[in-house]
Amino acid sequence: MLLKNYISVEEFVKAEFFKIDSLMTTNKQEEFTINQYGNILYNSKYNLIFPHINISNETFQTFVRRFERLKNIILNTNYNLNFLFINRLVSNNENTKQNNLINFTINNSFINMNIFENINNLNNLLSSIISQNRFNIIVINAVEKINQYDNYKFSNNIKYYEIVPNNNNNLTDDEILKINI
Repeated sequence: MLLKNYISVEEFVKAEFFKIDSLMTTNKQEEFTINQYGNILYNSKYNLIFPHINISNETFQTFVRRFERLKNIILNTNYNLNFLFINRLVSNNENTKQNNLINFTINNSFINMNIFENINNLNNLLSSIISQNRFNIIVINAVEKINQYDNYKFSNNIKYYEIVPNNNNNLTDDEILKINI
């Protein structure tokens, strides 16, 4: 696990997760430009975009506490974990409208993140350190049209849901809360 490579969770957060190497602005939904005067934080190593977070010691310590808590829960066999991933936006890239992709641009370069690959990678990582009966991964995905993935085999602990947003663009909290998980 990545945390094992670091002496402390604080060192991990500083060197990996909250390592902000650029600032960005947004031109429109899911279109970002690297801009030294921007207010959106960006970690280019993992394509992590933090649109609603400011750089501060308080924010840094919040992430440290969250990763400490996660580490302790993983190590404590009395707890079960539920990981929730929500993609609220329908793909905005006309060329690659696929339900399994999240598309956005950085400096006009397309970034296509494959939800299925990322979730399976997370599942494999978690399975290597904790028992599969101790965790679930729940994926809620905004899509243009429902596509049953009968031919795609998810692990038993991955629950995948597709929702067509009422406004054909992004999921609302009410639409997400209607899912019977």
